[in-house]
Amino acid sequence: MFWALLFSYCFSPLFAQNNANDAPVYLPTEYVEATPLTSFDEKTYLWPSQKIQPQTFQSSSIYESLNKSPGVQTQGETSGGSPSIRIRGSGSITRNIILLDGTPLQAQDGIGTNPLLLPHESLESMEIIKGPASLFYGADSVGGALNLKTKTYDRPTLRFGAETSNKYSSYFASPLIKSENHFLQSSLYLEDGKNDYSYDNPATGAAKRDNNQRTKQRYTLSGKNKLSRVLLTHQLLYAKEHGQSPGAVSTSPYITDFIRTAYLGALGADIKLNTGSQLKTKLSYLQTESDNIESGAESEYKISKTYASVNYSYDVSSVLSFQVFTDFIYDTYKNTPTLSRKYSEDRYEHGAVLQYQLSDIDKIMAGFRFFPDQNEFVKNIMLSQDRKPYIVYASYSEGIQVPSFNQKYNDAYGMVPNPNLDVEKSSQVEIGLEKPSQKHSSNIWKKTHLKLSLFTIDYKNFIEYNASNSPFSYLNSGAVKSQGVEISAEYDFSI
Repeated sequence: MFWALLFSYCFSPLFAQNNANDAPVYLPTEYVEATPLTSFDEKTYLWPSQKIQPQTFQSSSIYESLNKSPGVQTQGETSGGSPSIRIRGSGSITRNIILLDGTPLQAQDGIGTNPLLLPHESLESMEIIKGPASLFYGADSVGGALNLKTKTYDRPTLRFGAETSNKYSSYFASPLIKSENHFLQSSLYLEDGKNDYSYDNPATGAAKRDNNQRTKQRYTLSGKNKLSRVLLTHQLLYAKEHGQSPGAVSTSPYITDFIRTAYLGALGADIKLNTGSQLKTKLSYLQTESDNIESGAESEYKISKTYASVNYSYDVSSVLSFQVFTDFIYDTYKNTPTLSRKYSEDRYEHGAVLQYQLSDIDKIMAGFRFFPDQNEFVKNIMLSQDRKPYIVYASYSEGIQVPSFNQKYNDAYGMVPNPNLDVEKSSQVEIGLEKPSQKHSSNIWKKTHLKLSLFTIDYKNFIEYNASNSPFSYLNSGAVKSQGVEISAEYDFSI
């Protein structure tokens, strides 16, 4: 790690001006479109992240937009399953946390984020942290983090969409209250799809896949209220999906009827204390349920997550700031096909982050998070240099992943529970450079946004499904390494 950080400071002067006595050249802010190291959210300060904007309001737009980012592979939800998002070779979908406006959506079932909790129709942008993010978001982000940011509407909006397989959608959003200190908006998303199509099977001839229809509805209510030194935020989401899966074909009339529901409620309070100090709290609750009838047999799936966070931040001076925080997580899980009973777990996590301006161009950020139940620490550190128009940085980060309920307690037929699984661990060293684009420049190079990153990630205690010998179970399989170089260039132009 030391050599990586030293290397950053060795090669960054290559981009400095020839005259060492000259001050750095600063670009006018109104001409800069892409700001390097934009903040993932207030908790992360300026830890490297990437901002992506979805192109349409259909769910496929999220995954298409993410797939354009180097080091990210995604696959949309199929048959109601969880979306697959892998960052820099992280593998399992549960190793990367998904957040909605900073609220964690990852439950402890080991399946991933329920797609009903993803309001793709109302997203403004997406932010990605590539690599371990456990310092900021705890034991669900050993591989990375994705924060979905929703839009704020100043006028009513109505949209319609159509996709393949006879799938149609509509979306309506509107502000309900708009004043200087109070804001409230709501939205409604409806989706209806037969999802049928014709096909040609060489063995049986022409046929049609049907009995795969589904309907979906999602309601949201969100807002802000400013009361003196207190800013209150709230967010409510309810979604329901009803249909059949995976659909019948002529050779296999196999149908599952299902009803899936999801609830999310989040309440936040930002309190300005003395000059330079602030207290942030958040309380959220999510619950997802699924009732299935498969070949006449009924099964039930239910999971919930309660999350509470307290964060105190203080700007000691113009060059020094820090924050300390405590998170509480309580998970419950019930799945009648794979678990013999309902399980629940709770845990606390504590940490601190410090940011210090070493000079006009040099900045250091460091932090840790402690997991008492696992007796584990994760540590992060980053050095950055802001040499206009370039920013060069070197970082080291660590992450852990707590085994899921399904991995530890699955006792379905042929499975042996393994409650003694170790936590997965990760560590990453990254060196990067970024150059913003100048929006109104006529120079091609100045209008090009460039980003270069070199990284290496080590994973330990990877949890994998052991299917080689019966009875089957989940085991810690050992170490995995992921290395890569990411280069992206974007040219800004307007017609």
